[in-house]
Amino acid sequence: MPDIHNRERTGNAHRFAPAAPDEEHVFGSCSPGWHTAADHDDALADWIGFVRARDIERVCCLLPGDELGRSGGAVDVYRDVFGDERVLHAPVPDCRVVAPGLLDHELLPFLDDAVAADERVVVQGLSGLCRTGQVLAVWLAHDRGYAPDRAIDAVEEMGRRPRDVVDAEGTTERELRDLIATFA
Repeated sequence: MPDIHNRERTGNAHRFAPAAPDEEHVFGSCSPGWHTAADHDDALADWIGFVRARDIERVCCLLPGDELGRSGGAVDVYRDVFGDERVLHAPVPDCRVVAPGLLDHELLPFLDDAVAADERVVVQGLSGLCRTGQVLAVWLAHDRGYAPDRAIDAVEEMGRRPRDVVDAEGTTERELRDLIATFA
């Protein structure tokens, strides 16, 4: 696995990387086609082939309806490829703090189930930076015992930007850390 981690950290078109440098199960990514002007169906097939080649067995899509519409029904395709039970659509508006109830009742149980089943899962937002970074940081605190600052630093090291919510929404850095600490 170290080869995958080192290669992913150097960058790729899908912004695919583990939640933390030593993470084996939970990964983040941008949306299929986010990085390209290619036909959506081609971009979606490329993204699926890319994550499947990295043994991803589950997908957690964070895109809300307005952004999901641009993705051309990707969630339905994910369900066809990965199976209904291995796909979670948990909409989070862009540049907003992820709702604690959504984390507690949907996102974290889905990620926990993947780890318990020894399956790799990818959390996917539009750009794969802000909301994906928040979910991954919360998960690191929840499952891996990271302190909030360490969780934020780890996901930032992997190319995510969970602090973007501070600038975009007016959320304070303290509120972001408190959200992460809630699940530690």
